[in-house]
Amino acid sequence: MSYARVKQVLADILAADTLPAPDYDRRYGLVFQLMCEAIQLKWKYGISVDENDPAWPVFWVELPQHGEVSWHMPTDPNRAERYAAKPYQNADKFKRMTDFIAEEEIF
Repeated sequence: MSYARVKQVLADILAADTLPAPDYDRRYGLVFQLMCEAIQLKWKYGISVDENDPAWPVFWVELPQHGEVSWHMPTDPNRAERYAAKPYQNADKFKRMTDFIAEEEIF
């Protein structure tokens, strides 16, 4: 597991999230991949309950020196409806992801 792999997964999530019509099914699988990477790298990560909408658990990962990124995930991926995030939430998250991807590794 490496930063390079995390950067690729984040780039893939960004692509899935920002297509003309977001590809939620692809994004859901990628978020699980990101969680697995976080576990291997021993980063902070988790699954939380959104008190305002408990039917949509929040999967989150703390990107070192960049902050938390999170996604509302379906309890049933076959549900027709999708969680509509507030635009400002996505803008902040996308910036943290983009900044992390652009960062040079210092190891």
